[in-house]
Amino acid sequence: ICVGIGDSMHIISEFQDQQDRGLARREAIVKALALVGVPCLLTSITTAAGFLSFCGTVIKPIREMGVYAAIGVVMAFLLSLVIVSILFSFGKNKKKMNEKEISNGRNDLFDRALKGVTLLNLKYPWAILGIFILLTAVSVFGYRLIEVETNSIEYVSTDVPVRQAYDYVDSHMGGSMSMEVMLNTGKKDGIKDIEFLSQMEALQSYTDRHPLTCKTSSVIDTLKKMRRAIHENLIEYYTLPETRAQVAEYLFLYETSGGEELDKQVSFNYDISRITARTKSLNSKDVRTFTSDIHRFVKKNIDPSIKVEYTGTMPWIKAMSDYVSQGQKRSFILAFLAITCMMIIVLRSFKLGLISMIPNVFPVLISLGLMGFAGVYMSIPLMILSPIIIGVAVDDTIHFFMRYRREFNRTGTYEGALKATLSTVGRPIMFTTMTLVLGFSVFGLSDMYNVVQFGLLAAFAFLWALLADFFFAPVLMLLLKPLGPEPGK
Repeated sequence: ICVGIGDSMHIISEFQDQQDRGLARREAIVKALALVGVPCLLTSITTAAGFLSFCGTVIKPIREMGVYAAIGVVMAFLLSLVIVSILFSFGKNKKKMNEKEISNGRNDLFDRALKGVTLLNLKYPWAILGIFILLTAVSVFGYRLIEVETNSIEYVSTDVPVRQAYDYVDSHMGGSMSMEVMLNTGKKDGIKDIEFLSQMEALQSYTDRHPLTCKTSSVIDTLKKMRRAIHENLIEYYTLPETRAQVAEYLFLYETSGGEELDKQVSFNYDISRITARTKSLNSKDVRTFTSDIHRFVKKNIDPSIKVEYTGTMPWIKAMSDYVSQGQKRSFILAFLAITCMMIIVLRSFKLGLISMIPNVFPVLISLGLMGFAGVYMSIPLMILSPIIIGVAVDDTIHFFMRYRREFNRTGTYEGALKATLSTVGRPIMFTTMTLVLGFSVFGLSDMYNVVQFGLLAAFAFLWALLADFFFAPVLMLLLKPLGPEPGK
């Protein structure tokens, strides 16, 4: 809703301007569509490209969201053309404003603010450019501080029953997270070998002593309990059997006595055994520490002929962390390249296309920089933040640059083009940004902390996208003069 409403706002704003110039309603809507129809089409295409960049991630729900959101953006554009045109074609015509009234504008709060923006750009272009360059450098440093977090339960409010259940399991029932270490001997009855069991015991002991471990279990425990039970429960016999034959006897005795846990600990052919390590709910950083410590011990102490694999909650979180980190970078790069190519084609200038991308990348960098300095983790919702920002922020940039080029051709000066551009598209750019900020801020009501962070960071980014369009883009145009020299100079 927030993203799709932008087309309607630009069409209606231009329609009202044309009415102020004395055009009848139907003529005004035709003229408005002629002026902003193509920019609206292009903004829809670039926004759709931003969403489609999610196809670069391996996380299926994110890919699907990107496709459906892209379809929604295109449908919003088509419906804006049809419905807005029909609804605003009927009604009374407005009284024509004289030239003085048109030049003065509505002279309300927004007009006065836009005039102030224009004055600042014309008076302090180098100072404004320096401020944005400094903010960009600081943001890049902050971005390097971001860490990935994919344990979704960490983001659930403690007021939610499912989070309370997880916390209860962590504090009273041995931990809600687990890692399964699968040791494959590669041969039938391989786990009955004393040498293998000794190595497995060493691995389980190391895992059990790890500070993040709550509890471990495996067939090692079963064999030790069987041996102690056969020897009158004497504690000194709580050890592994001494021969392969004893191992086979204990396992056979356990099976025939109705042992139900064995099939969870070993495979049917006794070639694969499993160690279960339970922990409290860990964040992604602790998961990486835990898994790397276990893997390091395996590399050093387990026979290379034994194939060791990891499964369970922890490896899933670690894999998701890698996918999120890769997906965030890949989707942003895809969105940036696709939108940059489109901007170059739309603006019919390689130089102007590259310049137009600078105000679009800036809000992405400053929001990621804030994440780093504030200690906000990169989660799955925040993974999609960068492509959404650049895909949505580019809409206003397209309107700004296309109108700027048209006004430059009409006025012949960069200063005159800036004044005319901000006085026309400045108002709808402000309104679309207000809509985006308010709409995404609604996520602040969520019980999921990462969704709250997503909404507030997106609102923060769109505010800076507005400032970039009002200050960064104008000073780049005034100082770099990408449209060529002014006629007569």
